[in-house]
Amino acid sequence: MLMLSVLLSVQNAFAQDCNQIRRAVTKATPANVAGLYLKLAECDPNTARRIANTTMTRSISGDEGNAAAVAAVQVGAHAAASTWIEGLRSDERAEAIRAMGEACQESAEVQRYFIERAETMGDTFWSQRWYRALGACHAESIQGLLWSKLDEGMGGDRGQFFGVLEAYARSAEAAAVPKLAKLARDIDDPEADVNIVNAFADAAQVGSAGGMNQATAKKAVRTIVTLAPDLSPKGVEQARITLSTLLAEEESDKLAAIRYADAAQDDDTFLWGVIVSENADCKGGKKPMQRIHSAKVVDDGRTWADQVLDKVQASVDTVWALDLAARCKVDANTTYYVPNAPFADAEAYRAWVDETVSEITRAEVKRVIRMDQAPVRL
Repeated sequence: MLMLSVLLSVQNAFAQDCNQIRRAVTKATPANVAGLYLKLAECDPNTARRIANTTMTRSISGDEGNAAAVAAVQVGAHAAASTWIEGLRSDERAEAIRAMGEACQESAEVQRYFIERAETMGDTFWSQRWYRALGACHAESIQGLLWSKLDEGMGGDRGQFFGVLEAYARSAEAAAVPKLAKLARDIDDPEADVNIVNAFADAAQVGSAGGMNQATAKKAVRTIVTLAPDLSPKGVEQARITLSTLLAEEESDKLAAIRYADAAQDDDTFLWGVIVSENADCKGGKKPMQRIHSAKVVDDGRTWADQVLDKVQASVDTVWALDLAARCKVDANTTYYVPNAPFADAEAYRAWVDETVSEITRAEVKRVIRMDQAPVRL
């Protein structure tokens, strides 16, 4: 009996508080009406739904106003929330939509609201970028909405297509991987290749607050490696970056063989080159000297252009006698030169050596020493 009495007392107190909130909402100023409406939506959703139109029109933009709009949607007052959002400036509207997107994952009503908005607004839904709020909403209905837009093709607004692509990948997570692969195969476009491959990292939640999804990342890695031979050169370059982002460094390096496939030698290796110029002003500057070393560099297809220098330098510094400075007992300037792509053949390598040596040879040196070194294998 005592427990029942206590329960009734609490219920009466709650009802009195809610009655006070109802009265307060009707008299509230624009500065505090949103906060009061939030409390009303919690204690009396039916009343909150009935008075949403008159309440939201008095609410000002900002965090509380955005939260009130979300609450209006959650109690079923979709139209009131939409009217309020449509009356905001573009930057304010973006914040309100973002707040709605943050509530989407946990609220079926908010999910229905986004679907409804897309149907009602048509192209305006996409041009106003409502889709940007949906990346963290993993509901199947939202994924279906985003994919249906992608399924229409790129059209004239490529930026919008790529924006929807990112939102879809983040929303669908692992389920996005096979569909991204399908897009990559269906769309023959270098820019699309880059964005589609990058979206695999979005599907794996790279950069999200919760961290990368390891299972999705592994699935994405396998798919990218399979797709790579059919990608454009820019697509392969992006695949390298995306694989590295997914912590698949070995797979990332192996794509070099695909990127430079046109330059593969008969034994499936790749021919690079290195030139090292040693420069020293001996005898107090009276006797300038220069030694130029050159060598072929052979790689098995795991080295990208921007990795050649570091790999080559690590090899030759411990093997070649780069001691001109020690001989002259002065400081020397040692400079490395490598090509920006592998050579088609030995003749192309030799032409590069001759051209580079001609450019770097110091006119004031009476006798430049040329040294052809043994090939370097990476």
